[in-house]
Amino acid sequence: MIVDLTTANTLYAIDVTNARTLLIQCRPASGDPSAAVVEAKRAFSGMPNSPSVSFPGTTTLDLSGESITTIDVTDTAWVHIVCTTAASGITVDIGTRTEGRVEGRTLQTRIGTDYTTLADAVSAVGAYKAFVIASPSAPVTTGVVEIKQSLDAGFTPVSFAPAATLTLDGATVRSMDTNTAGVLQAACTTAQTGLEVDLYWYLREEVETDMTAKNFIIETAAGRVDGYSSERKFGRNVNIGTATTPEDVWNGGGVYTGFPTTGAAETVEVFSASGNDTSAGTGARTVQLFGLDADYNEQTETITMNGTTPVTSSLTYWRLARARVLTVGSGQTNAGEITIRHTTTTANVFAVMPAAKGQTAILAFTVPAGKKALFSQIQMVVEGGSNSGAEMSFEFKIRDNSSAGVVRTLLYGFASRGAPFVEQSAFTDPIGEKVDVWVTVTDVSSNGTIVSGDLQYMLVPA
Repeated sequence: MIVDLTTANTLYAIDVTNARTLLIQCRPASGDPSAAVVEAKRAFSGMPNSPSVSFPGTTTLDLSGESITTIDVTDTAWVHIVCTTAASGITVDIGTRTEGRVEGRTLQTRIGTDYTTLADAVSAVGAYKAFVIASPSAPVTTGVVEIKQSLDAGFTPVSFAPAATLTLDGATVRSMDTNTAGVLQAACTTAQTGLEVDLYWYLREEVETDMTAKNFIIETAAGRVDGYSSERKFGRNVNIGTATTPEDVWNGGGVYTGFPTTGAAETVEVFSASGNDTSAGTGARTVQLFGLDADYNEQTETITMNGTTPVTSSLTYWRLARARVLTVGSGQTNAGEITIRHTTTTANVFAVMPAAKGQTAILAFTVPAGKKALFSQIQMVVEGGSNSGAEMSFEFKIRDNSSAGVVRTLLYGFASRGAPFVEQSAFTDPIGEKVDVWVTVTDVSSNGTIVSGDLQYMLVPA
């Protein structure tokens, strides 16, 4: 659209009643527009003579064509493009696009300020916000107009808390939450003879939609679905022998020791086999812990390393099956093997992070309180062994800590070197809160067998 900047006036009105975002780009059409100032303003009517006010912070447009202005328009129905500083003989080409969809509607009513009265009722059913501009026919010095609410037009309207008194200047937007309202009415609470006020309304609907098709799994993985999270747990055991099974799939080897069934939550101590993993060392300087408290609620904290000297956590943990190096020195990762265990009950070793890995690999976790786990894939791989045809059998197991600690095997599997086990599901058989989950290798065909595994799942509200 070509816009003439010769005179200062409202140039263009854009309907954004059902839009979430407005994008604007300008470019010179004739002459140098650098002397002109063009502003995008908010309004509740598309009429050129209807009042418009600046967005918070003022949205002045770049007329050079070298940038795109993005405006959140969820609290306005129309955008007016206004030339606030004219430039004779200059024109610009203005392009606009709306994104997303919301629901909204605009209205216009008129109320006389020469007597105490109520305007016609405006339905607020389904709206959670109302925005109003009051534009008088002449300066108002003593008149007072208030927006009131009731459940139905037949009931006496009552004031919002605080009272929704309008500023009658045609330039101030009054917003109010309307979740409790069935109808809205404008009341002249203080009369002023011979004047009328035009009210421009914009009511935002309760339902907010986005017409762009979205993949729920992708949106969850991106952290944009409240209460849901996409998770992955992987583990590795690098030395399983024919005489040592059963062994679990974790860095510590043997049976996983991070699922205590007696005792209580304790602080944990974190230490390294190398003195270089310290606050100013070349190795790991800080390590982030991810675990559960005594009530199985998720928690995290960061530990500053002190080499081989144990550092005690501030929080107490009942479960802790993941840790990662957060900051490092010139070595870029942990110099030594890092151990995380209960401070008092030191046999409860939750994590062993091998040197130079920067991350634990524990194919075990516990479902947090208030959550369920829905599994989408389990994969088990034999990486090596003392012979090229190394094989292993495994069990996918759970312990229900909210039901007397009952242990169950949910899946039996087999894999060989070069032939991994992979099973995918459509999020069936959810596992409830406070349940331990792990994988046990029950048999291997050769000593020195290396096994790794991967669980993919989603945590959803219980």
